[in-house]
Amino acid sequence: MKLNELQINELATVTGIKTDNIKVRRRLRDMGIVIGRKIKVKGKAPMGYPIDVYFAGYDLTLRKNEAECIEVKKVEE
Repeated sequence: MKLNELQINELATVTGIKTDNIKVRRRLRDMGIVIGRKIKVKGKAPMGYPIDVYFAGYDLTLRKNEAECIEVKKVEE
């Protein structure tokens, strides 16, 4: 499942970053999105993007191409 498929207030664990774009992959890792990190969707814009997420004690807004390449697995809170 991809991060952009989660609904608001759903919690998930990052299982991978799937992209051939090395710059995007590095940028996401630098922001703290790494395998095993729990991440929660806090909100979405009316058209679905950008996506506001919460993890590691702070909020982050992701672009469409970034959210689509983050693989996650839903978990119960």
